[in-house]
Amino acid sequence: MFHPIRDKYKGCLVGLAIGDALGAPFEFWRQSKIRDYFASHDLEMVDFQRGEIVFPAGFYTDDTSMMLCLASSLVENGFDPKDQFLRYQKWLSEGYMTPFGDRSYGAGQQTIKALMHDFPNLETLTGENYRAGGNGSLMRCAPIGLLYQRNYNEIRDKSLLSSYITHNYSIAGWTCVVFNTILSLIIDGVSKTWTLDAVMDKFGDQIPQELIDVLSIDYLKVDFQYPVSGYCVDTLRIALWAWITSENYADTIMKCFSLDNVIDTEGNDTDTFAAVAGALAGCYYGYEQIPIGLTNEILNHQIIYSLANELFEDSDSWFHDRYI
Repeated sequence: MFHPIRDKYKGCLVGLAIGDALGAPFEFWRQSKIRDYFASHDLEMVDFQRGEIVFPAGFYTDDTSMMLCLASSLVENGFDPKDQFLRYQKWLSEGYMTPFGDRSYGAGQQTIKALMHDFPNLETLTGENYRAGGNGSLMRCAPIGLLYQRNYNEIRDKSLLSSYITHNYSIAGWTCVVFNTILSLIIDGVSKTWTLDAVMDKFGDQIPQELIDVLSIDYLKVDFQYPVSGYCVDTLRIALWAWITSENYADTIMKCFSLDNVIDTEGNDTDTFAAVAGALAGCYYGYEQIPIGLTNEILNHQIIYSLANELFEDSDSWFHDRYI
């Protein structure tokens, strides 16, 4: 029997992985080269090469692997930052939760730096390391928004702490809070047009000004003319613009690759842009609305699908009695 809320949970995690896999081949490309490619190609899973290694279509990167580390930790142990950290270390050193279980792929410098040390003293994680502003915690944090759906204080506190164990910077942590709050609101049925205002209503007096500026943009009335980078705020802004200005999952992902009004930069973090946007769109439209040709090609699809189901079953949200 079709379950509309469960469908959003599956759409969120599978949508994240698909966006990651679709964006991975174009990482580091110039904007103009990406636009030229899609002028003659459809959105599809493709092989790609890095150095001498050829990666098959449907291969996902660190974005999905670290999300799966977090999801599996939450399902098996509840919220345990040390367990999360140890799983990230296992991913980096052994390839845990990677497509073939053999090696990690795509780790950012801040993530590597954090994971090369022992688990930090939680009392020292005060969000003051401005060098840790990358999108490495944003890309993986969606399972928290799903497990603690509607429990907004829990979403805030756990998003911040889970971010800080590798990205100990308040802005990075708050991008995770904002993102997970949006996922919760989507599941609650809040429309796109009211979602960002609803985030402000819940945390407006706490959110850093840099993120208030992102939430205050009327995305439907402006062309995209903002910075494109792996900075957490830039990544969140791209994902919000792609999702809010699109009408389905595939269009959302394409928007991440067609930022027409920006400087022709290279080194774009397309896998993470599409992963974060894919989680939003997958949650909003649901798993059943993602093109089956994409869901069938993602590697380890069943693992991702199953963890989404388990997060739904473990959540204590209001809708269980209503739908089950």
